[in-house]
Amino acid sequence: METSCELFIIALKNIDSEEDLENFLKLSTKIFLQGLSYEKFIKILFVSFDTLAYLIGKPISSSLNFTEFLQWSFYKWMGFSSNDLFSNRELTFSIFRKFQSYTLASSFIRLNQKQVFIKKMLEVPDSEVVFADLTQLLKGNSIDLINDESKNIIHYLTIYGFDLYQKKLLKDELSFLFILNEYKKSYHPSFHQLFDYIDSCCSKEVVITLCELLEMHLNQDFSHLIKEDVEKWKKNLFLFFQYFAKDVIGHYTKSICLDKVYNLIKPLGDEFAFRVINILEKEIILKENIKFSTMCLTQFHMKNNSLNEVKKGATYQQMLYSFNLKKVIDVDPRIFFEKIVEIIQIGFTLPLDLKSILLNELYTAHNSFKSEMNRGAELMPPAPESYPEPSNIMINFFHNHNDGNDILIACVEGLVHHLNKDTQNSEIILFATFYFYKLLTFAYPIKDIYYSILIELSNSCAIYNAPQKIGVATTVFCHKMFHTLEYKRTTSNIPFNFLIPAFYVRWLDFTNLNHQDLFKGFDYIYFSIKNMMGNNLHRDSRAFFLISTLKVLAKKTNPPSEFVKFYFIKGLQLISEDIEKRFPFENKHEADQLIVVEKVLDGIYPNCGFTDEYSKFLVDVFDKTHDNFKIQEVIINLILLINLHLQSKPMQSKPTLNFDLIKKYLYMMNTFFMHHKIMTKDLWTQASKLMNQLLQLKLQQVDKEKLQNLLSLTKTTKKCDVINVKK
Repeated sequence: METSCELFIIALKNIDSEEDLENFLKLSTKIFLQGLSYEKFIKILFVSFDTLAYLIGKPISSSLNFTEFLQWSFYKWMGFSSNDLFSNRELTFSIFRKFQSYTLASSFIRLNQKQVFIKKMLEVPDSEVVFADLTQLLKGNSIDLINDESKNIIHYLTIYGFDLYQKKLLKDELSFLFILNEYKKSYHPSFHQLFDYIDSCCSKEVVITLCELLEMHLNQDFSHLIKEDVEKWKKNLFLFFQYFAKDVIGHYTKSICLDKVYNLIKPLGDEFAFRVINILEKEIILKENIKFSTMCLTQFHMKNNSLNEVKKGATYQQMLYSFNLKKVIDVDPRIFFEKIVEIIQIGFTLPLDLKSILLNELYTAHNSFKSEMNRGAELMPPAPESYPEPSNIMINFFHNHNDGNDILIACVEGLVHHLNKDTQNSEIILFATFYFYKLLTFAYPIKDIYYSILIELSNSCAIYNAPQKIGVATTVFCHKMFHTLEYKRTTSNIPFNFLIPAFYVRWLDFTNLNHQDLFKGFDYIYFSIKNMMGNNLHRDSRAFFLISTLKVLAKKTNPPSEFVKFYFIKGLQLISEDIEKRFPFENKHEADQLIVVEKVLDGIYPNCGFTDEYSKFLVDVFDKTHDNFKIQEVIINLILLINLHLQSKPMQSKPTLNFDLIKKYLYMMNTFFMHHKIMTKDLWTQASKLMNQLLQLKLQQVDKEKLQNLLSLTKTTKKCDVINVKK
C-alpha cells in the first residue's frame, strides 16, 4: 500500500498529456479502491489539489474535464467517518473550501457538495464548534433554498442547534438565531419537529422568531402528517405557550394577543385553540387588573365563540379571580366549604338537594381527614380511608355535564394556586384540593393538564412549607393519583407525554428515562418551581430542592456538565432573588446541602467552574445582606468552601489553588471589618485558623500582607456569643 501511494504521488506530479492523465485516473481508481487510511487519503488528496492547480496553467488544461475526478474524490472523502473529519476540524474545512474553489464553474455541483458536507458534519454529536463552523459556512455563502434537499439541510442544522440549546451546550445564540432566520425563508413539512426541543429557558428573541415561523407554517397544508405527529406537535405547542405566555402577550400586545393566537392556532382545531387561549387568559387574569382583563377576555369570547363559550370563558375567569383574591379562606370549615360551593355554582347550577349533599359530604370527609392528621407519628402516612372520596352521586352529576370539565379544572387550579400562596390553613385547602382533583379525574376523561396540576401539587407548599404530616399526606396522594392517571392513560391508549418524565424527575426516579426525557422533565420542574416562587412566601425551600435534585440527577444519569451547570446557576439565582423574604443560611440543613451539592458536582465534573459559581453566589448574598449575624454566616460558608477546596488539593498541587476564592474572602472580611466591630466566636475561630493556613501557601506578597492585617484585626476585634447578643 505504501508503494502504491508513492507511485500515485509520482504519477500526479508527472502529468503532461492527456494520456498521462488517463493513466493517472486509472491508477487513482485502483489505489482508492484498496481502502486507504484517512491519513494516507488526505496526503494523496493534497497532492491531487497541487497537481490540478499545476495542470490548470498547462496547454492541455482546456481539453481536460476535472469535474468527474473531483466529484469522485469528494465522495470518497465523504465515505470516511465524521469522527475522522472532526479529528482535524480546520484541515477538514480547508479541504472543503478547496473542493468548492475547483468547482466554481458549476453552481449545482458546489451546492450538492455543500449539502453532503453539512449532513456529514452533523453526524458529529453535541458539538457547538461544528454548529458554529457550519453556521459560519452558511453566513459566508448561504444555501439557495431552491430544492427540497437545501431546505432539509437548514432543517437538520436547526434541529442540531435546538438539541444543543436544550442540552445547554450552545453559548453563541446569535448563530442559532441566524439559522432560525434562514429557516423563515421557506416552508418545511417537518417544521413541527423543532418544538420537540422547546424548554423554558429559550430567550425572548428565539420565542418571537418561533412565533413568526408558526405564522408562516400554520397557514400551510399539513395533511401529510400522521395523527401521532399532529398530537405530539399540539402537546409541544401547548408547552411552548405555557412557558412563554408572557413573551407571546408582549409580542402581540395585550389587546389583540388572544385574537392573534386563536387565529394562528385554529388550523389545529378549535378545542386545542381554546386550550391555548386558556393559558393566555390565566396570565392576563393573574397579572392584569380586573377591569382590563374582563374587557379583554369578554371581547375575545364575544367575537370568536358561541354564547355558551362566552359563558364558559367568563366562568373560568370568575373562578380564577375568586381564588386569586383570597375569598375562600375562613376559620370555620363549614363557611369555607360554602364559599367553595358558591364558586362552583358560577359554572354549575347545583339543585338544592345536591348542594346540600356536596356540603355534607365535604364537611364529613374533612372531619375524618382532620382527625387523621392530628393523630399518629409525623412521618406516618394517613390511613387510605381518610383521603376524601367523592360519592357516586357527585361523580355522576359532573360526568353528565360534559361541558363542565374546564370549569372543574379551573376550580382545582384555583385551589392549587391558593395552596402555593398561603402556608396557613394548608390542611383544609389541601383536603379540598384532594377532593376536587379526585372528582375531576373520576368524572371526566383524562387530559394532559391533570398531570400538570399533579406536578404543581408535588411542588407546592403543602410539601415544603406545611407541617410534616401534611407533606407526607400530599406525597402519598400525588403518587396514588399518578398511578391512577397512568392506568387510565394506558387503558385508554392515550400517548405518552413530557409531563410523565417530569413527575418521575420530581420524585427522583430516573429509571428508564432517556436523556431527552430527563432534559424536558427537569426543565419543567424548574419552570414549575420558578413560577410558584413568585408568591411572596416568607420561607420557600423549593429552590434548595431543585439544586439537590440536580445532584441526584448528575450522580445517577451523568448528563452533560453544561446542562448541570446551567441549572445549578439558575437554582442559585432563585435563592438569591428570594433573599429579601428568606436568608439562605437560616436553615443549617439546607445550607449544608448547598455546599454538599457543590462538592459532589465539582467531583463529578472537575474544572467546570462549580466552585466559582457557588462563590459568586456567596458574594451576591453577602452584598445584599446587612444584618451583622447573617453576614457572618455568609463568611463562614465561604470559609467552609475554601477549606473543602484546600482539602481536595494535595500540597504539591498548590499552583492549581483557586486564588479567586481567597480574593473573595479578603473582600468579605475587609468589608465586614469596615462596617462591624463585633464578631461571633465561631467566626473568629474559623477565620483565624483559615488565615494561618493560607499564610503557609505561596501567595503574592500583597495578598500575604492583606491576610496578616486581617489576622491582626481578627485578634483585636471584640468576640461574643450569638445568643447573648440576640438577647
